[in-house]
Amino acid sequence: MISAQQLRDLQTENDSARRERAEKAAAEFLPRFQAACDKYKQKILDTSAAALETIRQNRLTYKYTMLDFKALTENTDGFAYTSMLYGFWNKEEQKFDDTIFTKNELQKPFDAAVAALHELGYTLENVSDFSRSKRLYVKLSW
Repeated sequence: MISAQQLRDLQTENDSARRERAEKAAAEFLPRFQAACDKYKQKILDTSAAALETIRQNRLTYKYTMLDFKALTENTDGFAYTSMLYGFWNKEEQKFDDTIFTKNELQKPFDAAVAALHELGYTLENVSDFSRSKRLYVKLSW
């Protein structure tokens, strides 16, 4: 039979091991998330470049184009596009929470892509309306 003191010691060991695992997972999570955000930003830029190339090849005279939502809604390194655009879903408040970006001084991938394209004279907008549709609509204009 195990004494109460031995049980408390075992629980303390388990608690500290659990805490160490949680701290290790948190330390590994942020670099993984940041790398996924960088890849997602590049995916947005590549999709924009492909759309512009299609317009150039077809000699279209449009003032804007809608980006391919399928390419932009694929998971990137295990993260959903919604997490990289809006933050993580908060079940209690029933809305997206983007504090991971502000807390860790990360730039959102979409905002980084907007800034990069703005330097080239293009405007990138997320015109999605979740009250109407769950699809992602991204407008690239010039």
